[in-house]
Amino acid sequence: MPGLIDFEDNTKRNLNWYKDIGQFKQYPLWDGEVPGFVQELNQPAPSFIFLPAPDGGGKGCVVVMAGGGYTFKSTGEGVAIAKKLNLAGINAAVLDYRLVPYPKDVILADAKRCVRYLYCHAGEFNINPEKIGVIGFSAGGNLAAMTCFYGDDGNPDSQDPVERCPCRPAAAMLSYAAVFLVDDEEDDEDEFSLLSYFNFKPEPGMKFPPAFIWQSFEDMLINYKTTFALADLLRKKQVPVELHIFPCGEHGQALADRINYDNPAESGYHGLTVCWSDLCTRWLKYYGF
Repeated sequence: MPGLIDFEDNTKRNLNWYKDIGQFKQYPLWDGEVPGFVQELNQPAPSFIFLPAPDGGGKGCVVVMAGGGYTFKSTGEGVAIAKKLNLAGINAAVLDYRLVPYPKDVILADAKRCVRYLYCHAGEFNINPEKIGVIGFSAGGNLAAMTCFYGDDGNPDSQDPVERCPCRPAAAMLSYAAVFLVDDEEDDEDEFSLLSYFNFKPEPGMKFPPAFIWQSFEDMLINYKTTFALADLLRKKQVPVELHIFPCGEHGQALADRINYDNPAESGYHGLTVCWSDLCTRWLKYYGF
């Protein structure tokens, strides 16, 4: 495991994130011992918050996974996304997953556990367990995609009722997702590489739910060709894909509705791109959410 993240710096970067999710009840992903938890890393145990839609009883739920390069979580890609889903009558859960220097498999375990937990406690949250989807942004898009690719049907022999439940999302929404397809994954445990967190080697037999994918041509961090490659992979697997490539907008737009009138170039807003969330909720409703 690489050296520890500077906790003071990490706290500053995540201050607004924890201020945002701190307004809501937090549900720990594990009631007892958290697998792979390292107290010395000074990160909170993984959890999620649940935002029910006003008329969302019995309907689907979407797990929101914010981006931030696996080193922090972007505030605009968390609660704000959940509230937008709520406006469309869709329940939402915002995942507070672990960050580097935790290894990728531990972070992935947080995401899969969140889907399992919601499935197991669907009655408590008044959601349809067969309609649990994931939406992710940038690194969160990577995590959402991996949750789908590595989803499973649960362990029927586990003593933990949550672990007996499946963690296969029923829908995936990938927003400028950092998924870099490679022929071979690096396997050097002695040398830390953050880039390796985003690499993905497809394997035969992997399943994936219907996907909604969007991105902009102006994104200089995640090239649109990367998004095309992912969409092409899914189509080859006969996955229904709705793909939107917008002409404008830099990386990390979130809802693309933040208007900075003093400096429009840094506003995170564009009149064409802002429609992505309405297209997405329309898509979700088509699939029964």
